[in-house]
Amino acid sequence: MDYTKTPIKTYIRLRSEESEDAKMSENFNSSETNSPLPVTNYDLLRQQRQLMKEQDEGLEALSSVIARQKEMGLAINEEVLDQNALIDDIDDLAAHTTNRIKKETNVLNIIRRKSSTC
Repeated sequence: MDYTKTPIKTYIRLRSEESEDAKMSENFNSSETNSPLPVTNYDLLRQQRQLMKEQDEGLEALSSVIARQKEMGLAINEEVLDQNALIDDIDDLAAHTTNRIKKETNVLNIIRRKSSTC
């Protein structure tokens, strides 16, 4: 079997195989009795196809969940980047304000020294 097919193609392929299986099953079980029939290769193949179909459906659901999580992760990343940019701006403004306060404090100290010497 070729497992590189897309899930949709796989689903279509399995549906066509199921219809073939149903035809074969009707012919095979036309003389059914109450006694259990032995498990045939055909029965095993049908069970395997059913399991593969269920696994494909589960993988498709998982894929959509992961895609939504990826979208959420990207949105969170964008928000974090925006928040970091805001924090950097605030940090720059705070550093600038601190420097201005130091300069003005120095100017006040100079003025105080000059006024005390007079």
